[in-house]
Amino acid sequence: MPAGSKYEETKITRVLEQGIRTHTEVLMSLAADTSRKLTYELKPLKIMNYDGFWYLLGINAYKEVRKFRLDRILDAINTDKPFKETKNIRKILQESQNIWFGEKRDKKVSFWVPAEFAPYFEKKAYFPLQKILKKQKNGDILVETRVSNYREIIPTVLSWLEHITLVGPMDFKEIISQILAQAAKRMRS
Repeated sequence: MPAGSKYEETKITRVLEQGIRTHTEVLMSLAADTSRKLTYELKPLKIMNYDGFWYLLGINAYKEVRKFRLDRILDAINTDKPFKETKNIRKILQESQNIWFGEKRDKKVSFWVPAEFAPYFEKKAYFPLQKILKKQKNGDILVETRVSNYREIIPTVLSWLEHITLVGPMDFKEIISQILAQAAKRMRS
C-alpha cells in the first residue's frame, strides 16, 4: 500500500480496528454529502491509504466490496457479530493501483507500445493484471490489462498516451478522447 502519514486515532478508528482485528461487523453512519447521512452494516477488512486519503475497506450486507473515506465516517459501533474474512481480498489489494479497484476485473484494455518503450513494460507492471500478448519482429509489444473500473488506469494511460496506441475497447478510447477534448477546451479558454 502507498505510504502516508498515520490516520488520526479516534473512537471511530478504534472501533474499526477492533472490528478488523476480531472479525466482527460494525454499524456505522456516513456523511454521503452535506445533506444526507447513511447507515451501513459492514464487515471491516482493512484501513488503507491511497493518494493521501485514508479509506476503510469492507464488505456490505449485499456481499459487495465497498470503500469509505475515513473522514466521512461520522460514527461506528461494534456489533460483536462475527464474520469470516474473504480469502480473495488480499489478492484484490495486491493487484490494486489506486482506490478504484474492484472484485470483478471484467474490462479488458489493450494498447500497442513501440519498441523504444517496450522494455519499461517488460520490466514493470504499470497496470493491474498487465500481460504482454504479442511481440512484433520490430520490438513493438501488445499489452493488455483487466480492470473493474476504467478510472483505475486513466491516470497511467494519460501519462503514457504520447507513446502508446490504444487498441480497445472503443468505449475506453471514447472516454480518453473526451478527457483530452475537455482538457484542450480548458487550455483555449
